[in-house]
Amino acid sequence: VALGQSGTNRVMRSTDGSAWSAHMSAEGSSWDDIAYGNGLFVAVNNTGSNRIMTSPTGATWTTATAPELNVWRAITYGNGVFVALSPSGTNRVMTSTDGATWSVQRGVSGGWRAVAYGNGRFVAVGDGGTYHVMHSACN
Repeated sequence: VALGQSGTNRVMRSTDGSAWSAHMSAEGSSWDDIAYGNGLFVAVNNTGSNRIMTSPTGATWTTATAPELNVWRAITYGNGVFVALSPSGTNRVMTSTDGATWSVQRGVSGGWRAVAYGNGRFVAVGDGGTYHVMHSACN
């Protein structure tokens, strides 16, 4: 599944990486990142009233409400949890176990741009603010 930031069909889906089909997103927003985990695609964006959408197949999408209307730029999945980051706003980290219900988490200020999971922890990198790297505690 690939996302677009503009146009009529902002979701593309392929089962082989060669042939792609266009699909409507749940909202005509500027979709920034997508993650897959526990049988669900979850995408985040930086505009609109719903900053999250989910899909079990990548073809039909449902909106979900973010706890804050931040510019959500990055998302990943690991250890049963989706983690999304924002480069701005009061609370710049949100988490969800099901992709639909989200909670804000304690995180440090930074221009967070990417997040990944590996070896038992989440690691985020940013391009602004005092801090440029943060990580979760090991599980």
